[in-house]
Amino acid sequence: MAVLALAPPPPVVVTTRGAPTIDRRPSGYDAHLRWTASPGAAGYRVFWRNAWAPDWQHDVLAGNVTEYTFPHMNIDDWVFGSRRG
Repeated sequence: MAVLALAPPPPVVVTTRGAPTIDRRPSGYDAHLRWTASPGAAGYRVFWRNAWAPDWQHDVLAGNVTEYTFPHMNIDDWVFGSRRG
């Protein structure tokens, strides 16, 4: 528990008003995710699954970035998540 308590906080994936930070740019059909960096995090991993699936099906190491774009992935068909790398 002490080691977990020292870990950086998770990335913030909503705006100050609570809206998710995902949109369809730049093409209108891409899944574009953004998050606020966590102090001390070395990188981030992005997860996704079909909207009807109960568990994460895929993941990719995004690196030390605060946004990631999935080309040609409709945000209505997928659920996305992110965590420290």
